[in-house]
Amino acid sequence: MEIDKITPETEERKIKVTEAEVIVRRCNTGFYFEIKYKRAGEEHYNIGYGSCNIHVVFDWLDRCFEFVSPEKGN
Repeated sequence: MEIDKITPETEERKIKVTEAEVIVRRCNTGFYFEIKYKRAGEEHYNIGYGSCNIHVVFDWLDRCFEFVSPEKGN
């Protein structure tokens, strides 16, 4: 897995994905939530769009990602 360096502020159009899920990490200040996703046409997963506020992460999931079927890829 690689860490995606795109932030919601720099992304202008939705990322086409076949899979996406919110993952949780425990850190010394509480919990940290990130989106693990697979872009259409790629074999690997990316992790990015992280925040300590789960509501922000779910908002990014809705605003920044478009789900497509694996066969289509677009």
